[in-house]
Amino acid sequence: MLDLLKIVVGERGQPSERRARIEAVAADVGMTLRARGVAVTRIDVPPPLRHPHQSQMETATSLLMTFSAIALVLAAILTAAMLGTILAQHAWQIGVMKTLGAGDSALFGMYLAMTLAIALAATVLALGPAAFAARYLATVVSGLFGIGLSSLDVPWRVAATEVVAGVVLPVAVVWTTLVRSTSVTVREAIDGAQHGPAAFGTTRLEAWLARRSTRSRTLRLAVRNLVRRPGRLVLVVALLGASGAVFVSASAAAAGMRAVVEDGMSHRHYDVEARLSQPESAADVAEALRGVPEVEGVDASVSAAVTSPHEGPIQFTRAYPDGGHGSFAITAVQPATTFLRLPVTRGRWLRDTDTDAVVLNEVALAQQLPGARVGRDIELSVNGRVTRLKLAGVVSDFGNPATAYVTRAGFTRAAGEAGRVTLLRIVTRRHDAAGRAAAVEAVGARLAAEGIALRGVAPVTQFKIILDGHAQALAQTLSAVAVLMALVGILALGSAIGSGVMERTREIGILRSVGASAALVGRMVMTEGLLYGALSWLAALTLAVPITVFLDRFVGTQFPRPG
Repeated sequence: MLDLLKIVVGERGQPSERRARIEAVAADVGMTLRARGVAVTRIDVPPPLRHPHQSQMETATSLLMTFSAIALVLAAILTAAMLGTILAQHAWQIGVMKTLGAGDSALFGMYLAMTLAIALAATVLALGPAAFAARYLATVVSGLFGIGLSSLDVPWRVAATEVVAGVVLPVAVVWTTLVRSTSVTVREAIDGAQHGPAAFGTTRLEAWLARRSTRSRTLRLAVRNLVRRPGRLVLVVALLGASGAVFVSASAAAAGMRAVVEDGMSHRHYDVEARLSQPESAADVAEALRGVPEVEGVDASVSAAVTSPHEGPIQFTRAYPDGGHGSFAITAVQPATTFLRLPVTRGRWLRDTDTDAVVLNEVALAQQLPGARVGRDIELSVNGRVTRLKLAGVVSDFGNPATAYVTRAGFTRAAGEAGRVTLLRIVTRRHDAAGRAAAVEAVGARLAAEGIALRGVAPVTQFKIILDGHAQALAQTLSAVAVLMALVGILALGSAIGSGVMERTREIGILRSVGASAALVGRMVMTEGLLYGALSWLAALTLAVPITVFLDRFVGTQFPRPG
């Protein structure tokens, strides 16, 4: 016998009117079926054209797009710094070419062509790995969210955008550097090549450092090299600091999401959860499970679907076809139960004497009743009965769909049913995986033998796996972002040290000629890198705070938070 009808409604009108039109068509179908003697209990209308995991997917892609754009900009700035170093080394050649009659425009065009060639070559080399990485990431993330992708082909618009960004952005960043370096006079070019950076000690910072020089010759040389080009110092510290801050913040956010899952599971003090296909007598269920050796304790409860009050004889819900996402249920619990201890974030928990009080979890408050306030009345429709209940509190209940918790008396008042159960929370004698698996099999077999149909039975660890899957996608996205930013920071540090060594080739030769050993020169370069790292570490810690707050608010919207 059929018990489910799926309806597809043609798209007409504005997107904002789509849900109302779907409900109108569904109501007409429901009334027609009722007129023919078919019982219609409720109609589920999920958000039109939205996957249940669409918000998480949008968050993951938004994070990737945002931080990838940041990485691209930082890489372009790094390219500009490297090109600036090359142009500084070419100062003598620029002066000679200008002496021989080369104009500003000709030199500008030559170096612009060089920049375009480098950018185009880098972009072409990046297209293949980018397409491979995109397909791999799409496969992993879609698998974690349970989404089947229709195609893994990279859209041509994305490839075109990558080419434009890879070629145009570096040129735009280095444009000013090219103009400034190719428009100098012959004398400025030759003087710059002969003298290089100004002598150490000419600025206030250098003079202050000179007065406080330490006894370590290596440290003095490293500090001198570090501050000889303040612009490069600021740029490298900013790049490394930003990369380090994003790495720290992304890692902290990923760890935080995993901690949320662990915290959500810590409030479930049972091993197996069983859901019945239909309400059954509490006495019959208790008698069926009595004597099952794998079962140590059972908390029997009852649950029913909830809809917001709707004008008309048929009630609508926002539940998806899986029955979990978007669903809203009212569940009876014993206020003093030890099986489920949910932390109260607002108001209070239920009391044994409550008959008209309700406690919502944060999902229900955020998705179903966003305007509800503790201490005020809310209306819920259960089995077609509209009941007014007072909101006593809000609890953190990560992992469960939208749920309204009431006492047994409150459930009877709202649903008109008493003495029946639909939900079993079971504590097993052994709390390991084998003990839970044995209990699942034994409970299923015993209830089937007694004619009690199960909608599903699973160990509580199965819910942890599902929750981990929800959080893991965003955590892996943030981890990928962290690795990407770390690579940018490493490239920035390597470029800065390499450029500094190239600039000091003559100076290093003079040091060696007056007796400096290769080990001393090596220690000087290593100390310079350590100083870059120390300054960048301070910058990263400073920037990590606001970035972490941003990620907490942005990513946290995907998971209910205490208010």
